[in-house]
Amino acid sequence: MMTLGAARSVVVQVQSHVVPAGGMLTTYAHGFGSAEPLTVHLDGQADHPLAVWPLTGTDGHLADARVPIPSSAPPGPHLLTFVAGDRDFDLLIEVLATSARAFVRPRRVRAGDDLDFEVSGFGTGTGHVKLDGEGDPLPFALADDGTGTGRVTVPPDTAPGPHHLRFLCAAPPTSTLEGFVVVGDDEPGGGEPSGEAPAAG
Repeated sequence: MMTLGAARSVVVQVQSHVVPAGGMLTTYAHGFGSAEPLTVHLDGQADHPLAVWPLTGTDGHLADARVPIPSSAPPGPHLLTFVAGDRDFDLLIEVLATSARAFVRPRRVRAGDDLDFEVSGFGTGTGHVKLDGEGDPLPFALADDGTGTGRVTVPPDTAPGPHHLRFLCAAPPTSTLEGFVVVGDDEPGGGEPSGEAPAAG
């Protein structure tokens, strides 16, 4: 694991500082304290967190956590910022180009709402989508040009915070993800349910 830097008692390590768009960045951190959760955002977009994690131990450490890098992130250098309370840490990463793309709308929903998605750069036949990379994958059709569309429903028990849909295709092996945020009942935003759909997860 490569250590990319430290600021006073705060340390963040990543498995690699190079990651493809739509990929995952495995992260280790400590020294943030444990009073508040650790939030990660990209390029100063604090209103669109990529992940939020509770911290453990008196030193506020986190091990083997995965940061989802949006498939829409353009190739090149990007700044990841880790924030917990009054402590923060900036980390420079390099995002590589990938032909696979995914788009999700709306980007802010409530638990139980529907999410529409579009993908491109995939193979043909059948693709699959999973919520937060967990549970049984749901199939969707891929056209001859490698594009596909579909709709999933965010399970009603999904916790508020950042989440993502992971899209997969077996032939050729392709994977990418795109994030969205589940908001609480007292928060602004959130799309309205737009019809029946299978629940992701």
